Amino acid sequence: MKRKFRSIVLIGLLVLVTGTGLSAHPRYPLRTNVTLTWWMELHANVALVAKNFGDTEFAKELQKRTGVRIKFLHPPLGQAKEAFDLMLASGDLPDIIEYNWFDIPGGPNSALENGYILRLNPIMNRFAPHLKRYLKKHPVYDKMVKTDEGNYYVFPFIRGSRSLVATSGPLIREDWLDELGLGIPETLDDWYGVLKAFKEKKGADPAFTCEATGPGLTGSTVNQTFEGGMDSYRDFYVDHGKVRYGSIEPQRKQYFALMNKWYHEGLIDKNFGTNTRKAVDANILSGKSGACYGSGGSGLGRYMAAMAGKKGSFRLIGAPFPTPQRGKLPRFSFLTPPYGPKNNGSAAITARCRNIEAAARLLDYAYSPEGSLFYNFGIRGLTFRMVRGYPAYTRLILKNPDGLADTMVMSNYLRGHTNGPFVQDRRYLEQYYQRPEQKAAIRNWSKTDFARFMMPPVTPTPGESEELSQIMNDINAFNDEMTMKFIMGVEPVSGFDRFVAQMKRLGIDRAIQIYQRAYSRYLNR
Repeated sequence: MKRKFRSIVLIGLLVLVTGTGLSAHPRYPLRTNVTLTWWMELHANVALVAKNFGDTEFAKELQKRTGVRIKFLHPPLGQAKEAFDLMLASGDLPDIIEYNWFDIPGGPNSALENGYILRLNPIMNRFAPHLKRYLKKHPVYDKMVKTDEGNYYVFPFIRGSRSLVATSGPLIREDWLDELGLGIPETLDDWYGVLKAFKEKKGADPAFTCEATGPGLTGSTVNQTFEGGMDSYRDFYVDHGKVRYGSIEPQRKQYFALMNKWYHEGLIDKNFGTNTRKAVDANILSGKSGACYGSGGSGLGRYMAAMAGKKGSFRLIGAPFPTPQRGKLPRFSFLTPPYGPKNNGSAAITARCRNIEAAARLLDYAYSPEGSLFYNFGIRGLTFRMVRGYPAYTRLILKNPDGLADTMVMSNYLRGHTNGPFVQDRRYLEQYYQRPEQKAAIRNWSKTDFARFMMPPVTPTPGESEELSQIMNDINAFNDEMTMKFIMGVEPVSGFDRFVAQMKRLGIDRAIQIYQRAYSRYLNR
């Protein structure tokens, strides 16, 4: 299979050299009769308005503007990974695949080496001037979107502003704080006092509700909210050029001890490892809980809208992530990387692509000035208009005459609020978050030093990735299990040293070594 795909890659490169029939410097729309296939997971928001992405007004307009007809292909909802793996195994590839390329075994390097996708360097030089220009202007992003060998492999989804990486964090009832004469908590001591007051004086049970977005290690939002206040972090991070793994450091023991205390005092949700978002919604909207973790849109904004006009004075605000020392920024919080393993939506041209130039120019349109406005704001005069150089959404988006939610209308006309192969524009968020509480939340959640410590999108070699996968599967399962046990008190915190010893037997030191090598290569890109 590997040899077969490599021969296809050679044929593709031959086509690239000899040309594909378009003029040397074509303008949009392109003069071509080609129809390209584009595989992508249908975003949950888009699924509310269309069964196929091609049925959206955005997709229709994209084909009109670029001159390229597109047949969109989607895996069954919730089965993207399984469908992706089967597609690679079958060898029946579309022209374009939009995916998180860090999710495949071996990562981007493996996809290139196995010949599933094309190396984009020569393609970008000839057919993607807009992306090439953008990356040259933004060397930080340029380093992120290529391999250690300097190979470009996707048309990337990039969060193009600091405000776009800090869109979720702690949420707390401001009206309760005011009623009880309490300030917005900064440290874990502050949070303890606030949650204790919520429980004793407001009857909150639990005072802080949380969901399990996965197993105990990464999954409970109680960890995302509070661990940084103990200067602890659950995953790999970088400190002065050295890769570390926070779950085996002494601060983690202190964090577990504190969460165990809060757990037994009823301050944090006893179902922190199993709760769904639906349970958190019910706890917040019923007044059963006074704080949680959430995003500015589907969390804070949705809660405020749901309680508007209801009896009482429900007010929710975004609090800063807790800091170990008052007046100083926390080292650890939650930020979504501008590009990397936590971002879906980057598009690769496959080895089966029937028209490389058309695919490249289609994707490159998103990085042009006109294309960037289209991807983020939709159709000028319909979904946005320029006001003194600012792309302002129209009433069709913000106050839809048919009463449709802004998210639904956006999902039909643009991609700025989700993801995809384009650069996300902060001006979308400035308007999407219409409430002053949402704008304030972004400012508060941005009060963190985590960007200095966050692991960048390194690319281990295929061999390193295979070894790392074997080690981390065991590490993550054990860490998840013990995180739950330490917080719940099933395992006494005094057993933390035994926990660390077992992590070392499972190979965490070797994993750190692999990440250190990958990080060193990343710095030399």
